[in-house]
Amino acid sequence: MRIIPFICFTVCFVSIFAFAQNQPFEVFNNAVKAERAGFSGNKENLSTVFNQERIRLGENFESELWKYLGNDVEKHYWIGSFLKSKSYLHGNQPLPELTLKVWQNALALIGEKTDEESLSDKFRISILSTILATRIGKTELAVGYKKDAEKITNSGFNTKIYFPGLSEHERCLYQNVGTDTSICKEDEDNQTPKEVIISGGILNGKATSLPFAEYPEKARGKKLSGLVRVKILIDVDGKVISAEGFEGHPEFFEAAIKAAKKAKFKPTKLSGKPVKVSGVLVYRFIF
Repeated sequence: MRIIPFICFTVCFVSIFAFAQNQPFEVFNNAVKAERAGFSGNKENLSTVFNQERIRLGENFESELWKYLGNDVEKHYWIGSFLKSKSYLHGNQPLPELTLKVWQNALALIGEKTDEESLSDKFRISILSTILATRIGKTELAVGYKKDAEKITNSGFNTKIYFPGLSEHERCLYQNVGTDTSICKEDEDNQTPKEVIISGGILNGKATSLPFAEYPEKARGKKLSGLVRVKILIDVDGKVISAEGFEGHPEFFEAAIKAAKKAKFKPTKLSGKPVKVSGVLVYRFIF
């Protein structure tokens, strides 16, 4: 019985010592690289490591964070979420003002770029910035962000598949920004935002419809959260003809598979001929 505390102390001490020897965000950066899907990988693990670094850096956190972010828009997008989302904070205080600055910088980096990746990032970040600015009382900014998002939609760009997962409260704030948002009932304790990510370069840019997966009622009582990966086979017309969950919590499989089967893609051609292709869709469920 006396050996166990000794072993725990040794392991924890070595871990903390090793963490302290690294450059700012080096451990976090390595954690991102270790995920098969990078930032789209295990958010619970990544946000845990991120918060450890936040605590370690203390008063130097913000200055070192800006150095780490650099000109990488993807980093800005996810770090913003880690700074404000309840499920990613692990007991730390949310930093909404800093989050908004991070997302503002991301939008500045995107600028007037019109490629698909840039437009999809600008659309998602503009929507999230609209909601956040509304929450912290910066209504004028919020209205501007919403106009930017609507401008992208009105340009003919297929924004439907890039709309971020929102709770009912967040959707209400977005829809009513600039008017009376007091009608939006707070539901943060029961929010179930959903997200679907394409994992596999061959499918990038080919999705025409990616329905969100509905959070299953049977999982609500257990307060479950997590990622589910679904392998799909797409026919020559771009329709999903088979879907199989292969990683994640089993209680989310049915909902993820059901949504995956409704997804649609542009036909893929090889040497000018339509072919069947396979890929992976990643669904994120948060209680």
